[in-house]
Amino acid sequence: MAKKKLITPEELDNLVSVGNPQISPDGTQILYTNKCVKDGASHTSIWVTQTKGSKKPKALTTGGKDGMPRWSPNGNQVAFMRANESGCQIFTIDMDGGEAQQLTNFKEGAISEMQWSPRGCCLAVSYRQTEKPYTHAASEKRKENKESDPPIITEEVWYRLDGDGYFGHARFQLYLVDACNGKHKNIWSKDTLGFFSYCWSPKGNKIAIATNTSKNAITDSKPTKIVIHDVMNRKNKTLPNCTKGPKDAITWSPNGKYLAWAGREGDESTY
Repeated sequence: MAKKKLITPEELDNLVSVGNPQISPDGTQILYTNKCVKDGASHTSIWVTQTKGSKKPKALTTGGKDGMPRWSPNGNQVAFMRANESGCQIFTIDMDGGEAQQLTNFKEGAISEMQWSPRGCCLAVSYRQTEKPYTHAASEKRKENKESDPPIITEEVWYRLDGDGYFGHARFQLYLVDACNGKHKNIWSKDTLGFFSYCWSPKGNKIAIATNTSKNAITDSKPTKIVIHDVMNRKNKTLPNCTKGPKDAITWSPNGKYLAWAGREGDESTY
């Protein structure tokens, strides 16, 4: 047995944490995030390893703030999120080799989730644009002018979150992003908290969204509904006869006939 010893503060920099594993469509490879300390700062990159462990894991990206890896349906390409001081963008990289290419050109903001369409032609992305007074550019301009940061004024209870910080009145909304040219269009912006879940149908022609559009969404989960977005005609339809209560982690059945979600029935309104 190895001799035990106390960990020193300096050794904490040698710790590596991994997360967000994603199995390739053919089941032979796994993407994951690798978080460590480099030059005194947090460094997160995307790595790939074989499911059989026959080869050593290798770094796929080197951006420093890369995360949320997602396989394309055919496994030939990977989409991932890269962050910097001006927000987040989606990048793609070919598994055959080459450098990562920036796909999107979102304004400064945050990305909370993204999913490839089953056809591989686009991605559904949950994105929230930063309010203009709180952007990096606005902050730098205030520094140049020796001005203080503006106060955060809100009438909403939902204006900040642990691990997310202050976002004010901005909310996550759902966008479709073209996988070839990065152009995006908004398909859902009515969720009160921006705290929705979604899932592509097996054929890739519809997206199911579990969403709460009630004014009292922060305290009342009962009005949460299921909205079906038709990708072709761009129309949204609310699913009738759903039980009242919170709904999350919505998922299509493989044959596309059914929807399943995590939730409950009852009069309790909390989440």
